[in-house]
Amino acid sequence: MNLGAGPRPSDIYTHVSKMVVKMVEEDIAREDSPYHSLAKKLPENIKRKTIKQTVMTSVYGVTFIGARQQIYKQLRDQNFLTED
Repeated sequence: MNLGAGPRPSDIYTHVSKMVVKMVEEDIAREDSPYHSLAKKLPENIKRKTIKQTVMTSVYGVTFIGARQQIYKQLRDQNFLTED
């Protein structure tokens, strides 16, 4: 995204985190969503840092499982999740 002309630099990580927040908000709005209760806790915990590693490694072929583990680790490091 930084390669295009614009009034100021863009940041792919912030852009992706905003897209994720939008998807989470959609799950919050849908009470029949299987992710509804978890989604209600997530909006304030989705930060640029949360998704940065996964976005960076996606071009190198990170698997779905690997990406999920990366996101889990970021949320755990933010003390949002605990290992049980």
